[in-house]
Amino acid sequence: MSQVPPPLPVPPLSSAPQAQPVLPYATPFSHQVGGAWREGSQLVVTKEVALPPLCVKCNAPAEGPPWTKTLYWHNPALYVLIVFPGILIYAIVALCVRQRARVSAGLCPVHRKARGRKMLIAWSIAGAGLLTAITGFAIVGDRQTETAGLICILVGILVLIVAGVLGLLFSNVLAPMKMEGNYAWLKGAGNDFLANFPPTGR
Repeated sequence: MSQVPPPLPVPPLSSAPQAQPVLPYATPFSHQVGGAWREGSQLVVTKEVALPPLCVKCNAPAEGPPWTKTLYWHNPALYVLIVFPGILIYAIVALCVRQRARVSAGLCPVHRKARGRKMLIAWSIAGAGLLTAITGFAIVGDRQTETAGLICILVGILVLIVAGVLGLLFSNVLAPMKMEGNYAWLKGAGNDFLANFPPTGR
């Protein structure tokens, strides 16, 4: 028989009394690691957490393997480095200072299928962009179609970039808004799911 996990620490987010009860889901779900709280519409978690087997979107029982991912975050002010001195310096600095959190969350069949449909849309857009770019490369060598070829190449590349951004957005069940100390603030959880967790008191 698995032991009941000890009470989890409460993040020091306010001057309110720090005493908190054991999280409601800690007892029945002994595989849970770390802790979770709610703060407005955001989920506050320790940087390694396995959330309870409920759909993070609607709170229905989760089915299938959980969505598990290492999320990365850095201060948004670093994006200024893309403009100056350039994207290479930005990438190096971001890799050095980024923070990470390992999160595992469940999805119900309805939201799992919805995520799959969105991913299919992103892949379809990427395929269209790739086909457009290939067409451009095929006709750009002919003087009569050179302009059309260049346009196809540029449009294809832009469509691929858009597809990549959409794929990233659609694939993430939860997205990091902030990381500080041992905690991560995540958006994307439904209100019914958030209601399972105690507030931070902030």
